[in-house]
Amino acid sequence: MAEGSWKTDVSLVDADVHNYPKSIDSLTPYMSRRWVEYVRHTGFQTPPVDEYPRFYEAAARRDAWPPNGDRPGSNPDFVTGQLLDEWDIDYAILNPLYGVSRVHNLDFGNSLMQAVNEWTARDWLDVDPRYKGSIVVNVSDPPAAAEEIRRRAQDPRFVQVLLLARAPAPYGRRQFRPIFAAAVEAGLPVGMHFGGGGNPVTATGWPSYYIEDHTGMAQSFEAQVLSMVCEGLFVDFPGLQVALIEGGFAAGCMQAQINVLDPAVLLDARDHPGRHPGLLVRVSGYSAYFDDLSPQIKQEIIDRTLFEGAG
Repeated sequence: MAEGSWKTDVSLVDADVHNYPKSIDSLTPYMSRRWVEYVRHTGFQTPPVDEYPRFYEAAARRDAWPPNGDRPGSNPDFVTGQLLDEWDIDYAILNPLYGVSRVHNLDFGNSLMQAVNEWTARDWLDVDPRYKGSIVVNVSDPPAAAEEIRRRAQDPRFVQVLLLARAPAPYGRRQFRPIFAAAVEAGLPVGMHFGGGGNPVTATGWPSYYIEDHTGMAQSFEAQVLSMVCEGLFVDFPGLQVALIEGGFAAGCMQAQINVLDPAVLLDARDHPGRHPGLLVRVSGYSAYFDDLSPQIKQEIIDRTLFEGAG
């Protein structure tokens, strides 16, 4: 083995498997009597869903529907056979995209948050050790979300904190610090997944069609990354790890093009090749790793950046 490499017996991990409650009845066993009564009296079924219908119901492949008609992602045994066993997957990370943060009643939203995580633990993680959980949090109540992270992190089967790209505000803002502090304290990465809602996905308001909303989600990821960097989130929490899930960054395919914020980084990368191996820059109609460019192109990018900054 090469120096610095490490060996693992894990061959295949599916990092984005969506499990969903069949209905609110899947969650009420894990809610207090107060909120069970609230659900029954109000007829509550689910938090607000996306503003646009999908091309297919539940945005799911036709073969993802269990034979008994259950919702896709709601039957652990069916998913286990169709996904884990069929494709010989070692581990699958569950990302339940349940919109607890869009419930305006914070106490009820927190009850749903806790219920979803308990449901994941009892109905999924207990079923097969290959499943790993993501901690769903209510970003509308960061202190309660931080408390939930600390509670769930005691179960090693939960391997990340789950956020959605569209949120009430950019995650770099200080009100969200308790969430990231708890994640770092627990040693868990934060997975920011495609989706969420409440605010328009574009800076100019609501589009008409789902294809616009779906494509425009890259803007939310870009805004969140810019916020985290500009607001000093990674300075405050040097150990913080953030994964962008379905954000258009896989396999070199970047939907969001983020330019360098500090020209000093370009100068340091020019003078010390290899110090910034992940530095991506805008060239001309495409992006490239700065280290891969010729000295001439590097200098042109530096000159252009310094000129634009001076304006």
